Amino acid sequence: MRDEAPKPSVVRVVRRDDPVGAVTEHDAVSRARAYPIIRIGAPLFGHAVDLGDGRWQVHALFDDTPQDARTTLAHRLRERLLDTTDPALAAEVTAAAQILDREKVDEVVVAGRSHRVVRADSFARFGPDGPEPPRPSDPDPREFGDHDSFLDPEVIADSAAPTGVGAAMLKVDLLPAHYPRAQVPADVYADSVAAVHT
Repeated sequence: MRDEAPKPSVVRVVRRDDPVGAVTEHDAVSRARAYPIIRIGAPLFGHAVDLGDGRWQVHALFDDTPQDARTTLAHRLRERLLDTTDPALAAEVTAAAQILDREKVDEVVVAGRSHRVVRADSFARFGPDGPEPPRPSDPDPREFGDHDSFLDPEVIADSAAPTGVGAAMLKVDLLPAHYPRAQVPADVYADSVAAVHT
């Protein structure tokens, strides 16, 4: 049996003409040039909701383990019980949350939508002078309570959506990225390298 060739990756790029977008793009492109090396870090786990058509709404991407993400998802589902008066939906939400509490499952369906535990590898850019510092265009609130997470609750993962030049460069830079051999066990390294091709 012959190995299948990997599907080509397509990155659609659009030019952003709004002033804030232009500054953000400029920062991203400048930093990609100044800090060209990408180093993969530990994964984070969260959950996402299938919106259909290949689009997923990503939530709570801050847990250290898949089980922590299952627990967070179960908690978020139970929060829906406060807002519903529909007994059938309440029963479905309760059943899904209990499954996440008891079993090692990575996906449940509630109200016809898939809720999936997801993994995201963290990474940092490095250059000759070390790791990339914050960019001038990064959100940086003065008060601790102003911002619980830089992950907007409305983050939509859509691989077919067009992106700006900076994000496109990052996607291309991440395509071949994998864990460094010396920093992880051999099986983790092999899995990381294999993931580049799937």
